[in-house]
Amino acid sequence: MKRFIRKLMSVLLLGILLLTAMPIKGLAANSFNGATITSVNGYDYYRAWSQDQLPWKNTKPYNGEASDWMNQQGCSIVAMAKMIVELGRADPNKFNPGVLLNTYGSSEYNYINKKGIIEWGKIANAYGITYVDYKSISNSNLYSTIKSYYDSTTYDYAFVLSVKGGHHFVHIDKSATLLHSATYINNSWSFSEAGTRYSTASAYWKSLAQKQYSSSGYTAVGIHVFRVAKGYTTTPTRPMLKGETRLADGKSYYAVYESNMTWTEAETWCESKGAHLIAITTSGEQSAAQLLLKNTYPNACWIGAYRSSGTMKWVTGESFGGYTNWDSGEPSGTNSAGAAENYVGIYGNNTATSYATFGKWNDFSNETSTVKGFFVESEIRSITINTSPNKTTYAYGEAFDETGLSITANYGMKVMIIKNLDHLTISGYNPNVSGAQTLTVTFGGKSTTFMVSVGAPAHVHTPGVAATCTSPQYC
Repeated sequence: MKRFIRKLMSVLLLGILLLTAMPIKGLAANSFNGATITSVNGYDYYRAWSQDQLPWKNTKPYNGEASDWMNQQGCSIVAMAKMIVELGRADPNKFNPGVLLNTYGSSEYNYINKKGIIEWGKIANAYGITYVDYKSISNSNLYSTIKSYYDSTTYDYAFVLSVKGGHHFVHIDKSATLLHSATYINNSWSFSEAGTRYSTASAYWKSLAQKQYSSSGYTAVGIHVFRVAKGYTTTPTRPMLKGETRLADGKSYYAVYESNMTWTEAETWCESKGAHLIAITTSGEQSAAQLLLKNTYPNACWIGAYRSSGTMKWVTGESFGGYTNWDSGEPSGTNSAGAAENYVGIYGNNTATSYATFGKWNDFSNETSTVKGFFVESEIRSITINTSPNKTTYAYGEAFDETGLSITANYGMKVMIIKNLDHLTISGYNPNVSGAQTLTVTFGGKSTTFMVSVGAPAHVHTPGVAATCTSPQYC
């Protein structure tokens, strides 16, 4: 019996040793953020946070160009992704840098000679980050320059460093740089890492992280500077509904939400609900929005206007400029620090400064802490009958009675019951036509129908010419 147990233990031990020597398979080893990572020579790699050929190998971001593009220029995407994470705008274990390519991989977003850097500002803005500037720099003044930014009491800064004549980009690691009082980088080149296995994306990232710049052999060319406001909660809070209404004509639903979202985050949230930030194109729309703001929320809110290529636009594509309600001296285009202000907000009633007027518009930077909410607009999709009129059967010639009629208005993110019939149009009723009739209700430009019936006219006897009696029996 003892010999059998010893033999069994030996077999189990051998099995354990064999298992530990086997390659790690399964979700943790060959996928990242739901995307399969390419397997080469039987080995699975976490390459999502590196410039190496995996999983970028088959990427064709520019009009189907050669798949080698990410191998050559993927460092810019990876460095940007690490910058986004450092500023708290994404979780590295849930964020695949490949989404930056998927989102911005087209000629519209400014490739340099069809290869190279995707326009920095468009990526940064999408994550609530302001792209400040590009500064020429050298190895000798690199640390002192970035340290002067880190010392800011107003903003949190992050940097992407351009090296080797501008042909490679690396992310500067803030925590290690401040800890060691010397520049440290998170590299993105990883061919030297081939054969090493990692169980998580974070583990792979850390293998490339916090390398001292002075020992890298790189020559600094310049830095791309990014920032968010200090004290800004980088994880957006769940929007809280403060008030809602609809335009009198029924065409749009308005809602005010309290939130610390940036303009780009707020617009993305609205779009996910089938809505958008409000477009105010008439004085009537301004009055409705201002009244709702006055009665429900005292703080400034984002609206759906933004500046693109120097031109103000509405998110709806409607023409901008026919109606505006700018505060005095606005839009300025930049703030006192010189940062671009490309996103528009409307001031709430809680204004204690001479430059902020209730209901007026101002342009802000994307990460401003002044704006503490956003204004949603959702156009009407359809209407249906909620309750039919109390009376649906009529005598011939009887007037129509709308009492009891109500409709359901679908605004996408909101469904409203409309009982006030002042802005409803009811057509199709004819009291002088007997039989079933289809009536049409129109509200907010949408229509639906319901049925009524009209009875036959009452019989009326019209006597003829009086007969002449010739004999009693015939009269």
